[in-house]
Amino acid sequence: MRDLAPLAPLALDPSPLFDQFRQALCGWCIAATLGADNTINNCHTNTRQIPLMDTFQHGFAGGVLRTIYQNKIGRFANSNNTTVKLTHSGGIACGKTKRNFRRNIPKAGQHCDHPQNSQRLYTRPGRYSLRQTPVDAIPDLSDVQVIIKTSYPGQAPQVVEDQVTYPLTTAMLSVPGAVTVRGYSFFGDSYVYIIFNDDTDLYWARSRVLEYLNQVAGDLPASAKPQLGPDATGVGWVYLYALADRTGQHDLGQLRSIQDWFLKYELQTVSGVSEVSTLGGMVKQYQIQIDPEKLRAFGIPLSHIEMAIKRGNQESGASVIEMAEAEYMVLVDGYLSSIEDISSVPLGMNQNGTPILLDDIAEINLGPQMRRGIAELNGEGEVVGGIVVMRFGENAANVISDVKAKLEELKAGLPEGVEIIPVYDRSALINRAVTNLWEKLFEEFVVVAIVFAVFLFHLRSSLVAIVSLPIGILAAFTVMYFQGINANIMSLGGIAIAIGAMIDGATVMIENMHKKMEETPITDANRWEIVAKSAGEVGPALFFSLLIITMSFLP
Repeated sequence: MRDLAPLAPLALDPSPLFDQFRQALCGWCIAATLGADNTINNCHTNTRQIPLMDTFQHGFAGGVLRTIYQNKIGRFANSNNTTVKLTHSGGIACGKTKRNFRRNIPKAGQHCDHPQNSQRLYTRPGRYSLRQTPVDAIPDLSDVQVIIKTSYPGQAPQVVEDQVTYPLTTAMLSVPGAVTVRGYSFFGDSYVYIIFNDDTDLYWARSRVLEYLNQVAGDLPASAKPQLGPDATGVGWVYLYALADRTGQHDLGQLRSIQDWFLKYELQTVSGVSEVSTLGGMVKQYQIQIDPEKLRAFGIPLSHIEMAIKRGNQESGASVIEMAEAEYMVLVDGYLSSIEDISSVPLGMNQNGTPILLDDIAEINLGPQMRRGIAELNGEGEVVGGIVVMRFGENAANVISDVKAKLEELKAGLPEGVEIIPVYDRSALINRAVTNLWEKLFEEFVVVAIVFAVFLFHLRSSLVAIVSLPIGILAAFTVMYFQGINANIMSLGGIAIAIGAMIDGATVMIENMHKKMEETPITDANRWEIVAKSAGEVGPALFFSLLIITMSFLP
């Protein structure tokens, strides 16, 4: 490196971006102005300035010495009131001032922040990204898709296919951005999957599907009720719990009612939860068993009974009446709420003028809905299950934590004997994946320190390689955050593998620097020349070796 005479300070643009850039260079300046005796020279008598381009070319080498001597620099700077300024030559000059270090952004000619502030500038985006990046255990490789579920009760699969699935699939073929439309017909249910391009926004796709669904809804049967599926993906199933009563005080029907009318609605209020699905149990229903002989004797068609039940299960308003200068609203209360209410539904009159009630021709009971599946826990009997589905793009770790906290609150409102049993909790796998990364990082720290102590007999140099590991990890999380990639087993495993490659490069760089320092006596004049020469020898080879490793991760 060449020595340059100090020139007048350059008037700098005080824009925030340039100030941050100048602040980042402060740490390099103080490390670069170290003498052979670890003291800072007087700028007016023996100042060694480093041209700005040389700083960029040998930035890694400057960072090495800055890290090694960071503690000594900080103690010296606080006691000697050192300042840093840029010169016309593009170099960095060091001087002294009567004022102490401050933590604001320095301007030209004013004194610089503490060297650790430059590290804060490097790691601040990484630390923010580390806190904000969604964490999950399973990588989400599912397509951008929207599901249309249509319930068509009591109909055979072929009927569902002809009257529901086919009209929906043909209408969805013209949805913008759709690449594939798949239809599935089951007994009483139809499912249509619309798959979009990978770069399509999920909520934009859902709005487009809803537009076309409104257009085709008039062509479907009256009893077919289409609806969009949850705004989730194939890996959104993050938590599963069972509702059981080992005391026998509550049956499966009562447990199902607790799940459907209490727990489900409360859990859906948790941030990040898209849907809470119920599995197992008994769904209560009023069952009307009509006697065909009595129906024939009274001459009443079956459709008339269905219409009578619908008319009897209504509420209606009849405007208002005015009495004594006051208005009274008229309300007809007609909802059916018990077996007695259903039994009293009128069907007509017989030849004698006696009303014919539903109880005269049918037997009415309260029973379970026909089931096509059960939920069983560990071979101990049937239970009622709840499946918590996470919304697309949410942080799985936070959602699971909020769901478990909500369930703890809801336990106080459960009947005596009813308990919530966790069945599947993905947070355990997430925590193990994250813990494994930090454990491997710590193990790498220990191994690096031992290697440097044994082979180079210089434990302090290991700090250079050790510092590069967390900074590299924070840089990786920064890229992941801005690309919308969550932290999962695959990405964390890739980071753990890359730790070895990162430490190899730093180790080779430091070992070559020690070799050069052994060959040439270190003086105040040639220190940075040796640093630049050693870094230049192995720098290109390390760059291309790390580039090859990086390319291997692209697939």
